[in-house]
Amino acid sequence: MHWVNNDLSSASTYEDWLSRATEFVGSWWPYWAEWLHEKSGTWVTARDPSGGPLKAIMDAPGSYVMVKS
Repeated sequence: MHWVNNDLSSASTYEDWLSRATEFVGSWWPYWAEWLHEKSGTWVTARDPSGGPLKAIMDAPGSYVMVKS
């Protein structure tokens, strides 16, 4: 679930903003994805990383993943 309140001018605290917000059931991700789609250009096919001039240094995951800090 998520809440929406586009009127940011009258909210001085989070609680104030939330008290005026509208609750929506479900994820906000589909709405965000649609917003991104509207703002983005045309979709392009992802490139094949093996098609370029550079070769892989090692198989994934890289050695840095195993390093303990």
